[in-house]
Amino acid sequence: MPGWETTVLSGAATADTDTLMYPHGPQFGDRRTPKADDGASPEIPISVRFSIYDRSYRSLYVNNNGVVSFDVPVNQYTPDSFPLTDGRAFVAPFWADVDNRITGEVCYRQSRDLQLLQRVTADINTYFPHEEFTATWLFVATWDHVTFYGSKSSKMNTFQVVLTTDGHLSFIMLHYKDIQWTTGAASGGDPHTGLEGTPAQAGFNSGGQRNYFNIPGSRTPSILKISSTSNIRSPGRWAFQVDNFAVPNGCVYNANFLPPGTFFWSDQTCERRCQCMYGDDGVTCQARGCLLDEACLPASWYHVCQPVSRAACQVWGGRHYSTFDGQRYRFQGSCAHVLLQLCGPPRLAGPAPIRVEAESEAPGAAQGAPGIHLVRVTVYGQDLAVVRGATGHVTVS
Repeated sequence: MPGWETTVLSGAATADTDTLMYPHGPQFGDRRTPKADDGASPEIPISVRFSIYDRSYRSLYVNNNGVVSFDVPVNQYTPDSFPLTDGRAFVAPFWADVDNRITGEVCYRQSRDLQLLQRVTADINTYFPHEEFTATWLFVATWDHVTFYGSKSSKMNTFQVVLTTDGHLSFIMLHYKDIQWTTGAASGGDPHTGLEGTPAQAGFNSGGQRNYFNIPGSRTPSILKISSTSNIRSPGRWAFQVDNFAVPNGCVYNANFLPPGTFFWSDQTCERRCQCMYGDDGVTCQARGCLLDEACLPASWYHVCQPVSRAACQVWGGRHYSTFDGQRYRFQGSCAHVLLQLCGPPRLAGPAPIRVEAESEAPGAAQGAPGIHLVRVTVYGQDLAVVRGATGHVTVS
């Protein structure tokens, strides 16, 4: 895109002392990429072979637009969806139109520092306990307080990628300390907010059609919340094994991450219901469609069965009831009333059997207006009860 002159507003990167970001900045020996629109570092020879699936690399580039690439630099500023099948292999912590001429630094280094190697070894062994890993090399690239092309705001992003290997196993970690914008002005973004247009892509791409990964929210407005997401239960950090792809604490389906327990339909007709299982069982699917009063609707990259219409049942004051059809009733005395239950035997394609009861207080049992003494929900074979006054406690079965 056309270049234009700007003034640098901020100085050198600073060190981080938190547990998320690895140390970075000139004081740690980092080099900086040029202050250039869509620029990149020179080719960086690395002292080991770093593997992504069945390909190994001995050099890389740090690109201003949020990408570490192998073989060739990446000056493209509007991200494409993965997979890219043109042979380009790269890791994209936050592929978007960064402009480090306005503010911020893009810095990098490779290291065999013993303290850093011990730190990354401990991290990887925590997330991948089935692997015996001792790091012998790591590479850290950091985009520190960078803004976007065409920015007329003070919004800045700080994120980082860590590559590490023992010569055989290869891992990457993506860190997101602060994300305030998603899109450059040349990608359709608002120069005052850094939003809208074509938002950033995050994940990695092997250059082929099969081996790639999209972090949820990529190229959608939800990527703004990436610093609060994770696949290793540490908000702002994502970790992957990339020599032989593995993602901890979840499932990957069509290169998208799913937390354990997630239900979804794998096609736009909602004919196959799938679930990400706990443990190492991965994703299981079975033929199961929507009910007659449900519609198959998109939700992110998959589909779900949603009710065509909604209604509410309410209880208040321990005596007043509003049913799903909008009728109101008043009952006296201490009784347990059924608020919700399935009518008829459960069907294979239907929801799980469920029953909700509300138990009123006996007259004189409490000062003031009578209320609900207990609410009981029976679902999935479990009996859950909430008792008035037992704040913070739920009784199970």
